[in-house]
This record gives sequence, structure tokens and C-alpha cells, in this order.
Amino acid sequence: MTRFLADQLALDHFFDISAARRDFGYAPGIRMSETTTRVVASLASPTDAA
Repeated sequence: MTRFLADQLALDHFFDISAARRDFGYAPGIRMSETTTRVVASLASPTDAA
């Protein structure tokens, strides 16, 4: 592990989509709260090891 990688793992990474909204009319299909709910549920559910 490099110092750079350790630094990056210790930081929050948020991405600004305002340019995509402005230039292309982009709108996310799923809200961040719904995305978080889905990710937490998928991590909490057992997976098949097959």
C-alpha cells in the first residue's frame, strides 16, 4: 500500500454532477438515499458462494 492509496482510502469522495445537469439535462434515476438502502440491503443479505 502506498501513502497515496492510504490517503485516498481515508477521504470521502463525492462527485459534482452539476455540469452534467446543466449541459446535458441529466437527472439521476435513483436518489442517493434509495441507492444507499439498496447497497446496505445487498451487503446484509447472504450470498451464494457457488
